[in-house]
Amino acid sequence: MMYADVTARNISIPQDNIEGGIRVLQGVNNGTTNMQGFATCLEPKSVYRSLTSLSLGVNCPVLDFMVPREIEPHADDFRAESTALVCTSCRPKMEWLRMMRKTFTQEMQDIKDEVLRLGSMVENAIMESARSLRDNDLDRSRRVLKNDLNINRRRYEIEASIMILIATQQPIARDLRMLAASLDVCAELERIGDYGKGIATINLRSDGLSMPDVLSEIYSMAVNAVEMLHQALTTYANEDMSAARWVIEDDAEIDARYRHLYASAIGSVISDPRNIERANYIIWVAHNLERLGDRATNICERAIFIVTGERHLDASRVHSIEV
Repeated sequence: MMYADVTARNISIPQDNIEGGIRVLQGVNNGTTNMQGFATCLEPKSVYRSLTSLSLGVNCPVLDFMVPREIEPHADDFRAESTALVCTSCRPKMEWLRMMRKTFTQEMQDIKDEVLRLGSMVENAIMESARSLRDNDLDRSRRVLKNDLNINRRRYEIEASIMILIATQQPIARDLRMLAASLDVCAELERIGDYGKGIATINLRSDGLSMPDVLSEIYSMAVNAVEMLHQALTTYANEDMSAARWVIEDDAEIDARYRHLYASAIGSVISDPRNIERANYIIWVAHNLERLGDRATNICERAIFIVTGERHLDASRVHSIEV
């Protein structure tokens, strides 16, 4: 009987009984079967096909096996990309695949790094716009408007990189979810950048709101909102579902601050109708910051999606999921 000598815990699989050998390997993998058990298999070519089928298992052992000459011509049929088996005659190819996987992993990390850089640009835009409003700094507001073009450009560059990576590497499972989530996060960040541009535009239009107490409260709200955004981006970077659920709950504080500013703006109009334009600007700014919190929540939901594959989770459902 001719053997395709397979070395894995001293197993030898008969070439003409490969199906039984598959059961042996599966049993050895989970430690529940002995080294014997054979069925029927006729063609040497099926050695590769049958062994390749083991790639469907998630805990398949890594094997080194020597291939007889009758089987070597069929080595190209061995799908090394999708199996945990290492063919002696295919080792150069496997080394290349390991290098490709290392490159792919680095490219995935590069995507995350670029998204975080975009997030840093957006955080800076929000804080600069809030400072310009508080200090009535028109030049600072103009810089925010100019820098928004860089945010938009960076967003589309990252999207292009993600699409190329998906097309060339064809990722699956968690890798694919991470790239899909990154597309969503880029879109959320670009929109948050627009909120900063909107606040800067309000400062230019109003030429100063002359309401120090309200402006100080708006600035404090901006600080809280940016901190929430920063934490949301951290949960995305770390793929941390546990942290994401707590950041989602922080949105309630942003909503409460918005309601308070809204009530203050309406109260100022009731007391003096001449304040209606300034009150409108205040509500507009507060609304932008409140929406920032909502989009930070969306980023947290994307982090949860990367881990679980589930979409549109609210805070109450997140609590029911085992981490």
